[in-house]
Amino acid sequence: MLIVSYFALYMVVVFTSRVEPFLFLRIVFIGAPGAMCCLALWSGSFVSPHMVYAQTEEYFRFAIILNAVGLVSARVGWYIGGAMAKASMPSPLVYTIGNTTLRNVVLALAFAVIIWFAEGRGDTIFEGRYGGEGSRSLPLGNVNAIINILIATVLYFLLTKRSGREVFVFIVLAIVSKVVYANLIRGIRADALDTLIMIFVIIGVYNSNYSKVRTSHIIFGLSFLIVLQFIGIVRSSFYTSGLGGLESFSIFRQSADSVFISISTIGDITATFIGFLWLPDTGYALDAERTYLGYILRIPPEFLYPARPDDISWVFGEQGLTSGGGSFELGEAYITFGLAGVVIVPMILSIVFSYLIGKLKVSPSSIVYFILLASILAVFSRGAWYQTFAYFKSFVTGLMWLAPVLLTARLTPNINVLQQRSRDLRTISEKLRPWGR
Repeated sequence: MLIVSYFALYMVVVFTSRVEPFLFLRIVFIGAPGAMCCLALWSGSFVSPHMVYAQTEEYFRFAIILNAVGLVSARVGWYIGGAMAKASMPSPLVYTIGNTTLRNVVLALAFAVIIWFAEGRGDTIFEGRYGGEGSRSLPLGNVNAIINILIATVLYFLLTKRSGREVFVFIVLAIVSKVVYANLIRGIRADALDTLIMIFVIIGVYNSNYSKVRTSHIIFGLSFLIVLQFIGIVRSSFYTSGLGGLESFSIFRQSADSVFISISTIGDITATFIGFLWLPDTGYALDAERTYLGYILRIPPEFLYPARPDDISWVFGEQGLTSGGGSFELGEAYITFGLAGVVIVPMILSIVFSYLIGKLKVSPSSIVYFILLASILAVFSRGAWYQTFAYFKSFVTGLMWLAPVLLTARLTPNINVLQQRSRDLRTISEKLRPWGR
């Protein structure tokens, strides 16, 4: 009964969220661990080889209930944020910056950072396992967000210019260089997913063909997830066993004496969620610096502030436990504030997300709202599944990037800067016209 009820709620909330791509993706991501728990209960399997001792029927059921609460809370928060965006006073100054020179500078900077980032990841998936012995990593872990924000900034210039052909060419170049080369071949799959999500949501603001989630979009998304699963298997086995490792391309996999469900990284994230439900029952209490209060202390990169607090995902290792990494949004909320956190945290995040996209739709030519929204989308899956701190840090990065962009617009006479009050969405849409038709 619990399984049927959860899937019914999940499907209803997902289906009714198709009118807004950002909301749809948020609901899909936040509800996936609950679906994994339902599948585990139904099949009698584990969700991950990590922390199997916590993966009992009791905790699976508890996780499903909390996930249902989080889904409803996130949806309610989205309505509140949208209402706040409509009711708030128009921004006194909405900057519209249109300049070919500045766009080309940002474009060159974006691709230069992509190349540097990709080369810094070390071997390709055909030459060695990512994260394995001898692998290299960049000292600045936020560089993926930086690249995505730069890509989004170029998109801003092209979209407000209403140049459909240039938008299409740029997106193809960004996908080939950033998604395929830098992430899928040399880096992390989640980063590739974030770039595509960011582009899809942003394009939906300016093109009615992408303003709601259609069946074709869902089919493409599911197909891409299968590709990510395939690449994950290649990344983990090709270097040692060649094509023979591809036989493990199965939903159910054997580990020691147990069977667990293998669906990309969702299983490990679900195990992390259950781990955060299990730890408080062992008497563990989260330190204040690991809670949301510690976000400020963790803003500086580690190479600038070596003594900064470790993120919450290190809790398991410190307790002598293993996990697949990360900390699910609802798991963080529960271990920090208990059941109240599962209600409040998803709601607050949804309010912020809904408010930003609502304001951008009212003022689609605003560089301010555009970059602030892009800074969150730049790390969407990482923030949703791995740690909510990713949202916060990327948002700060967006603010740091926005400052020099606006300053350059002020000081450079060749850049056209318009200061205008927010206009009605319909009026703006008529002037922009959907590109690519």
